Amino acid sequence: MYRYVFTEPAGKDLYAFRRNARLLIRLLHEVIPAVLADPRKAGEPKRGDLAAVFASGFHDQGTAYRLIYTIDDNRRLVTFIAFGPHDTAYAHAKRRV
Repeated sequence: MYRYVFTEPAGKDLYAFRRNARLLIRLLHEVIPAVLADPRKAGEPKRGDLAAVFASGFHDQGTAYRLIYTIDDNRRLVTFIAFGPHDTAYAHAKRRV
């Protein structure tokens, strides 16, 4: 199992969804545990500008969401760098890596 940290901007991304309890519960009880159990299997490696990151996706009420992160195998650490609707999460990630 990997440990994890949220960057400050990623924490703010998450905070923006504080009123969507269903989404946060799913993220905290399904998506993040799957990433921590096997980060390479739970997400897909990105290319181009985001070649250093992985993204795990899910849908909620017709909206695609992405949780974008880096993996440090030596420290067994996943660093979450962005979260949000598909296009927004990728736009944030591009500015943060």
